[in-house]
Amino acid sequence: MNLQEFLNEVNGRESDIVCYAGEEALAAVKCNGDALQYVKDQSEAVCLAAVKQNGHALRYVKDQSEAVCLAAVKQNGRALRYVKDQSEAVCLAAVKCNGYTLQYVKDQSEAVCLAAVKQDSDALQYVDKRIFKNTEVFTETPEVCIKCFTIEDCPLIAALRSEIESLRCSGIEIEPCALFLAINKAPN
Repeated sequence: MNLQEFLNEVNGRESDIVCYAGEEALAAVKCNGDALQYVKDQSEAVCLAAVKQNGHALRYVKDQSEAVCLAAVKQNGRALRYVKDQSEAVCLAAVKCNGYTLQYVKDQSEAVCLAAVKQDSDALQYVDKRIFKNTEVFTETPEVCIKCFTIEDCPLIAALRSEIESLRCSGIEIEPCALFLAINKAPN
């Protein structure tokens, strides 16, 4: 929310802007995290209250601590875009909340990428492929092959499809499992 939108929301004018302090600041940010932009002396408690109300209020935090950043991304994973110094813990918390926030991770790790893809397999599009170049990784999400990046490109899946078709033609019953279902769901 920008200044004009805020003023419209509270039916005020720029000349009416008050700089919050102390308990008044805490009360203001608990109602609207974006009020943090009007707090001159930001305490840790005020910043925490602001980002717990609205994770995007992190953009107004002058001195970002790990605790404030963690609270912000837990409230809204997309607040990761405002984190100045991204730690592994903050990035993991963000992608566990919303896999798509992987796009804002500056320095991806295997753990962060896997957590993002586990939360939402569509986050695979944001994985830096260099991380898994020489790594065999298996996920609990059968639609995702981290090595090949899509189930459609996986040579193992292609071979299994062919084998399954041969078995079906021979009249052999195949017991459905997650991989079997994923193979049959994906296009040939």
